[in-house]
Amino acid sequence: FNGALCDGRCRSSTLPACARAEASPSMSESIFVYSRLRSVSNEVEVKPPGAVTVKNVAFTMNGVFNEDAKQADVYDQAAAPLVERVLAGFNSTMLAYGQTGSGKTYTMLGSEEAKANLDKELGEEHGIIPRASKQLFAGLRDGQTVQVSYVEVYNDSINDMLNPSYGKEKGMNLPLREVNMQAGGKACVPDGLTRAPAKDSADVMRLIAKGDNNRVVAAMQMNPRSSRGHGIVALHVVDREGEPYGRLTLCDLAGMESSKKSAAVDAGPSSLAIRKEEAKRINISLLALSSVVSVLASKGASRVPYRDSKLTRILQDSLGGNCQCAIVVTVRCEKENLEEAINTLRFAQRAAAIKVQIVSNAEARANARPKAAKLAEELEAARSVMANFEDQLASAEGAKAQLLAEVQTLMDEMQLLQRDNARRETEAAKLQQQNHLAEDSKKKEKNDPLGRVKMETVADFEPEDAKEISMFGGDIVEVFTKKPAPAGWWYADNGGKIGLVPQSFLVELEGDADIAEVVWLRTRVYELEEENRVLRQRDLMHKMAALSSRTGSEAEDGPKMQLTEGFQMDQLEVFAPIQEAASPAKQSQSEPEPAAPPRVKKAKSRLGSALLFSRGGSARNVRAGK
Repeated sequence: FNGALCDGRCRSSTLPACARAEASPSMSESIFVYSRLRSVSNEVEVKPPGAVTVKNVAFTMNGVFNEDAKQADVYDQAAAPLVERVLAGFNSTMLAYGQTGSGKTYTMLGSEEAKANLDKELGEEHGIIPRASKQLFAGLRDGQTVQVSYVEVYNDSINDMLNPSYGKEKGMNLPLREVNMQAGGKACVPDGLTRAPAKDSADVMRLIAKGDNNRVVAAMQMNPRSSRGHGIVALHVVDREGEPYGRLTLCDLAGMESSKKSAAVDAGPSSLAIRKEEAKRINISLLALSSVVSVLASKGASRVPYRDSKLTRILQDSLGGNCQCAIVVTVRCEKENLEEAINTLRFAQRAAAIKVQIVSNAEARANARPKAAKLAEELEAARSVMANFEDQLASAEGAKAQLLAEVQTLMDEMQLLQRDNARRETEAAKLQQQNHLAEDSKKKEKNDPLGRVKMETVADFEPEDAKEISMFGGDIVEVFTKKPAPAGWWYADNGGKIGLVPQSFLVELEGDADIAEVVWLRTRVYELEEENRVLRQRDLMHKMAALSSRTGSEAEDGPKMQLTEGFQMDQLEVFAPIQEAASPAKQSQSEPEPAAPPRVKKAKSRLGSALLFSRGGSARNVRAGK
């Protein structure tokens, strides 16, 4: 049976010794093909054990069964060795292929009377499936169980024949899921497929009978009970640990049909349309199966078109995977069917050229364990690396958030300084404008500082409201502080002349030295405030430069950080340091008495003009802004 011990042509009614021999864990084998002739013809010649000639075209098979062959003979030679392989821990598949009405269902299940009694004792008319079930349960080991699945490929959709709610939008058109096999390669498994447990062969037959009732069958001209879809039964053997031990797949394929020869018998246009659609789908799927067999039989084929049909996808593991396969082609030998007979036998001969590497499921699992362990180690290492990167990312995100917070704080501080700077500049501009106005007024009213607004009489002013105040010019004037006047101005009386005088011209203190000291103190306060602002601005600039250098270079253990979008380093202003002004008291200790007459120094800051007085200088005719 395995090619080395037997040529596959044993035809005894008992199982050959070569098939009963314990199979090796791994071997390379071809697909076994058998032909079964339904009728005889002068154009067909059979030469035992495996040669058949049709219209002078010769074909060689592993076995040929004529119309007188018994069901037991076909099973013993073609199917029994496959069951033995399953009991040895391998996967096996049996396919029935041929023209419609050629005897495929009869070969797989038996006659109509035998199909009605599938759960009874085996009879002469029972086919491969009930006999294989009987043999399988007889050879099970302790702890092994059997699960049954039954699908129909109808109009290129997968239907679950054993689904309890079949027909109620459940168990129909199941999606196919591609999985990797332990022995290598891929297989397509119907997602959500029912696997019913079976205690004995009678349970298996009851389940198959239940599935047969759900299949689509119609009367055609060439077959009164034509299957309108492909039926696939799988018996799964599971060991005591729940691991797959072996699988037996039994396929009753729908027959090839010609619209000219096999039309629908049912009346009605709708029935004719349905039957035509079914015939088209059947022929397309069988053509796809033939294409797959042709590619697998050729040497060096790179792509196998399994995806051309749902039938070839679900049989992918049976034809080109880790599975021993046997095909029984059924042939009608009538003269009008000889062309279909030749095509069927050619399909079988191409299939015989396919070689597959067979590995037991136990060995496949053993070979897969080191690879699975290695993959598990790689997965664990990858998870560790990913966790490390996640930690680094979290740390980098924390550092980034901290840097962004620092940048935001500095930016807020810089904006405060900029607003403060703008406010001070505005104030300085206003003071400078007031100084210019005062200077212009002083020039115009050099001889009469109180003459801008003159009155004929001072009767409107109460003498008790007058207050003597010294002017920067040295004159003593009476100021009416309680008399309403424009903002920043007072009404003053100097020798009977009433007029408006700027409040900045007046100092309430007596004496030039006190006046100079007040002006110096005011100026010093402005200088200190400006110096403090410049220092804060420089500190901000250094911090921003440090952050820019930290974020500009890429860190080894983390991603780059980026400062606030739109920030430019040239936005930072650099201010020159302010020379500290000495007070008159300090200058008197460090500098000698100047011989020159009193003079005035003027120093500018960003906040406006301030006057610095030399030691012993006079405040007379000197003007200072607030």
